[in-house]
Amino acid sequence: MDLHTDSANFRIQELTRGDASSSHKMYGDPTNLASLNLHDMHPRSWYSVAWYPIYRIPDGHFRAAFLTYHLLGHLVHKSAKVDYASEDAYIVSPVVGLQSYNAQLRHGVNQAAGTPILNPSAILKERLRTLGETASLIARAVVEKGNQTSINRHPDFEFFHSRQRYSLP
Repeated sequence: MDLHTDSANFRIQELTRGDASSSHKMYGDPTNLASLNLHDMHPRSWYSVAWYPIYRIPDGHFRAAFLTYHLLGHLVHKSAKVDYASEDAYIVSPVVGLQSYNAQLRHGVNQAAGTPILNPSAILKERLRTLGETASLIARAVVEKGNQTSINRHPDFEFFHSRQRYSLP
């Protein structure tokens, strides 16, 4: 049983039945989700996934939680050989935005190693900064729908952002 697929299917069924108890503004007809083809979706459509630890990491106090953002227009088709006889196809949905809380950046990671241009620590910090900025842009985007303007307010992003304990460079 694939928990992610089952959970997504359950949520789609809930929306199409009209059972969803949501106080958030929704655009379009949710009953279309049952028969929607991925190719019919707007390439800037996105989804987010909240990642929480489900058990205590034995070696430490790891309590970080992450919220990742993925664009449906950036899906990447891949194939992998599981065994010699078959090749399975799958889709990768790269992370384009990231928000976290209870995460701690370790200072001094590889700071002495490498030249300033190829400093892994600086590259990682810049990537995290860019992912955080993109998450904010997606979650708080101004959306033009016909002659109406709406501002996204993604509740999960606001929750994570309000609990963030560090600022990225």
